[in-house]
Amino acid sequence: KKKIKNIAGFHTRNVPHSTHEKIHDYSLRKCKNLFIHPMTGKLKKGDFKKKVVIGSYKILTKNKKNVFLGEFSSHARYGGPREAMFHALVRKNFGCSHFIVGRDHAGVNGFYGKYDSQNECLKNQKKIGIKILPIKEPYYCSKSNKMKFAEEWSENKKNKDQKCITHFTSLFTFTTG
Repeated sequence: KKKIKNIAGFHTRNVPHSTHEKIHDYSLRKCKNLFIHPMTGKLKKGDFKKKVVIGSYKILTKNKKNVFLGEFSSHARYGGPREAMFHALVRKNFGCSHFIVGRDHAGVNGFYGKYDSQNECLKNQKKIGIKILPIKEPYYCSKSNKMKFAEEWSENKKNKDQKCITHFTSLFTFTTG
């Protein structure tokens, strides 16, 4: 058996979408391996059902090398930075060397600052025992006609559309049936 040294843990409670896939690709470039671990316990009204979330990730990961899928049977507490550190610790206990913390991780309705969870996790990553991969929100690049993260921005900043992807996705209504 080959021992995995670096693996990033990805936490979500949603079905995968293009931004998630971009985060997965970025994480695979950083760590070579990815553990997708969706939370499937009691969630808030309107969230996707467990069967839909797990089923969609099974389809997404079916033929992907170095991508592993597990189920995190816990419930969302919307505890912001403290919950983000809890998620990091759980992923450490599952064998992850890195943990992805996105914008407003475990937050609710803007109660916490956009990057509070990232900042607290980065400040405490040695205590937690896992390296934090902070992911800023994505932006649209008008020159390349692609979505990019701040972490991978190398082009002239004038091509960076200041409206983040969240602005565009908020214009759509999704039904979870």
